[in-house]
Amino acid sequence: MYRCAPTGSPTRFNGPGAPTQPEELMTLGGNLYVAANTAGILRLASASTAAAGMAWTNLAIGSTTARWCAMDGYASNGNHVLIVGNASPEQVGESGRYTTVMKCANAQAAAGFRWMNISSASATTVRTTLAAGNVETYWRVDPAKGEGAAPAWASYKRLDGSVFAIDQILVDPDNPAKIHAAGQMGIWRTLDGGATWEPAVVGLGAAVHNAVAVDPRHPGWVYVGDTDNGLWVSHDHAESVAYCTRPPAGTKPTVCDLDVDPASGLVYVAIGDDIRTYDPVRRAWGQIKDAGGKTLKQATGGGIPHGVEAGQVSGSVVILAAVERSGLWRLAAGGQWTKIPAGPSLQSVPKKGMPFEWPAGTPLVYFCDGETGVWRSRDAGQNWMQIWTKPFGAGGTGSLAVTGDASKLFVAARDGLFRLDRADTGNPVGSAGGIALNKLAVPNPGRLAATGDTLWVAGAASPAGTGSVVLWKSTDGSTFTPFKDDYYEGAAGFPLGLAVEPGFQYTAASSMGLVVSHR
Repeated sequence: MYRCAPTGSPTRFNGPGAPTQPEELMTLGGNLYVAANTAGILRLASASTAAAGMAWTNLAIGSTTARWCAMDGYASNGNHVLIVGNASPEQVGESGRYTTVMKCANAQAAAGFRWMNISSASATTVRTTLAAGNVETYWRVDPAKGEGAAPAWASYKRLDGSVFAIDQILVDPDNPAKIHAAGQMGIWRTLDGGATWEPAVVGLGAAVHNAVAVDPRHPGWVYVGDTDNGLWVSHDHAESVAYCTRPPAGTKPTVCDLDVDPASGLVYVAIGDDIRTYDPVRRAWGQIKDAGGKTLKQATGGGIPHGVEAGQVSGSVVILAAVERSGLWRLAAGGQWTKIPAGPSLQSVPKKGMPFEWPAGTPLVYFCDGETGVWRSRDAGQNWMQIWTKPFGAGGTGSLAVTGDASKLFVAARDGLFRLDRADTGNPVGSAGGIALNKLAVPNPGRLAATGDTLWVAGAASPAGTGSVVLWKSTDGSTFTPFKDDYYEGAAGFPLGLAVEPGFQYTAASSMGLVVSHR
């Protein structure tokens, strides 16, 4: 913990009991209160003038394993009242409920701190109906609403459940009995100081975004697909976003990939176990069926499509789908869903997304299979050749992009960023007269996207979440300029999708939503 004055050097507090893992802080009546992870809740008196070696007071919240990472509070009749949130819920008694929110009614006291459990005490009621008052249940905690998980799993996600990690606490400054707790399972609120809680998520969706795409015909039209809510659309560079209701399905569908047909503007969505379309003009979902009336789900027997790409051939749309443990499938206008007989089998698939790259106006298509490497088709996906034997690891895959020169294919792998020269016509990498392989000086590359001759690379976060997450830019395909930005690095999280248009970049991030960069 530091104190920074308008002039002079910062003061680092290092007295007895000083926090070593401070998570959140606030001041009340001159006291500094800190949510200090497993050290509990700490207090420093007269913090604006306290010496660096001043001793801290531990408010004895009573647990050495709970991770207290969120806090808010207020003054009431001379008392300092704190509301704190736990990112590692602990079970209370034999009830099977877990403590996520605690309240201290006299944080300013010298001793005898009065803590109470306001999330799972016997007198606390945790409802599963939405705060809207329409008796609708919150789908994340209702086993009948389609996550496909065991009924017990739904109870874990409640405010008093074992997996609800609290990220932030907010007390209404005009009504301290109104408290909001935000975390891994949405936003919950109480209007009576913690006696009754309910999910306050009307109109909100989870922020585990897997894919993002832009409409090249309409600047500012952005589409985002996520794990929990289907599809979102914006017509103003993501300044405002509207939710597109999910298509009818028996279970909650996950969007793995998106592609916008540049000719029609239709959005092709790999959602659940099928490929569907979304028409932004009619604001309606459509179901793709071949000439025999079969959907992709019916043709494949229910395999999960992890990638989708749409392109134009002689004025008609052709759809390509990468289906888990089934391979590549193709649908041409007036035809039937057809499995590509020779190509990647897709036995090992990533968590989200199987990337295609189809340069507009050409029959050239590239595809990256996480288990076997990079493939190429020169006839709009009918026949495929493996051009680079490059295993990306179990459950892993690369990301692909081409700039204005479609003969140069950029591939992001775990061991670096590569450029394949003559990728459109050359023999496989390593063969006589084959494709030239160049490793580029971009560490830890993640998703790729291009607009015109400009290539963008979103750095991939490290497994521990400590890696540098930056954007890289290249206009020549060889040299790259990093864009260091504190907000982007803190908010981009684990990038799962990247889309660009002139002046804007959109990063779809796991658990962090959509991050927009304006350059």
